[in-house]
Amino acid sequence: MKLPLRLAGLKEDPAAEMIGRELWSKPISHPFPLNLIIGKEELKGSHLSNCETILPLPIPPWALPLTRTAKTSLIKEQAREIIPDQIKDELTNNTLVLFSDQSLLHQKGGGAAAIWVNTGQRRMTYIWKDTLITNLKAELTALPLCQDLISNHIATHGHPTAVAIFSDNQAALSGPALPRKRSTAQKLQLKLYTNLKNWANLFPVRLYWFPGHVGIPENEKVNALAKLVAESQEIST
Repeated sequence: MKLPLRLAGLKEDPAAEMIGRELWSKPISHPFPLNLIIGKEELKGSHLSNCETILPLPIPPWALPLTRTAKTSLIKEQAREIIPDQIKDELTNNTLVLFSDQSLLHQKGGGAAAIWVNTGQRRMTYIWKDTLITNLKAELTALPLCQDLISNHIATHGHPTAVAIFSDNQAALSGPALPRKRSTAQKLQLKLYTNLKNWANLFPVRLYWFPGHVGIPENEKVNALAKLVAESQEIST
């Protein structure tokens, strides 16, 4: 019998430690879900050689710019120089460049917005004030607005040369890029991940993170749009 238990290359994963304890008959402090699937005696008699190996997921191509940026500890002074060059390079290559942002005004609600830098087209939506929402969920509400603009372009002009999405929320980008962790926003992240994966089979998709409010004109514009819809409490536009 082969058991899908071993997590190859992910020794730091907490699940790997729990699985190891079960396999080597070392009790843990709480019931483990594997006991509900496979009898404990079977687990005690198992050996890693009989276990199926689960390989870690490769980093999807659209997350590569994000991972490079995250490793550089981008500070504000660097961002003012790096981000405009990244935008310019993408526009020069005829890439669809989009920015997304959100604004939460808890007494009024929130707003999410996206702009298509190439054409100035925009999308905005209001987030109801009685909705239990975090900054992360608000950002994950803004990112699909970028995808709406991309879908409209595909419907009218066909597949773009490439797509680049910029956001100042690293968590919002890293979730759809690598949706491995459980979170309250997982449903939104998986939906975004599915769209990114489907598009990446047709044209290059790249995600870029940068620190917010560092004077990037496109970021300031989309942030102002998000605040506008939050204050006006318009449903969508």
